[in-house]
Amino acid sequence: MFAEFVSAEGLQALESALEKRSDGVPPLKMEAVSYLIFQVRGDSPDVMQRHLAQAFEIIMDNDCLIENIMSSIAVATFRTKVATYEQLLEALHTRLGPNIRVVHGRGEYPRGIFGSQRRLSYGTIFPDITSKLETLFAMEFGTSREI
Repeated sequence: MFAEFVSAEGLQALESALEKRSDGVPPLKMEAVSYLIFQVRGDSPDVMQRHLAQAFEIIMDNDCLIENIMSSIAVATFRTKVATYEQLLEALHTRLGPNIRVVHGRGEYPRGIFGSQRRLSYGTIFPDITSKLETLFAMEFGTSREI
């Protein structure tokens, strides 16, 4: 599942960690991460897809991990310097203008493999995701806010 994104050594480390736990899932670790939660606007599925593709290209060009996608909303995480972080936000707003809204911030969050034996996922768990989404939905498109 992670072969496209993780080195062979990284995959071996994941496999080793899974074998050490009786339930097969290693414990999550607290990590300092920066995050973007954004929504693109589109009047049709084709327009929405084009806006998502533009945002994803910018995000991946800046070494971010796209963790979750749900329709027009996505979550990306990264470890970066403040200058790069500001450049990323500027690039998103320059390219997508009034077709994107973004909440962003930094914090310590549980990160790693989670789920069950039948459906594992890798990513960050945001216990306060509800408040982040409420803030996002209250914002105008074309804006961003740090929370």
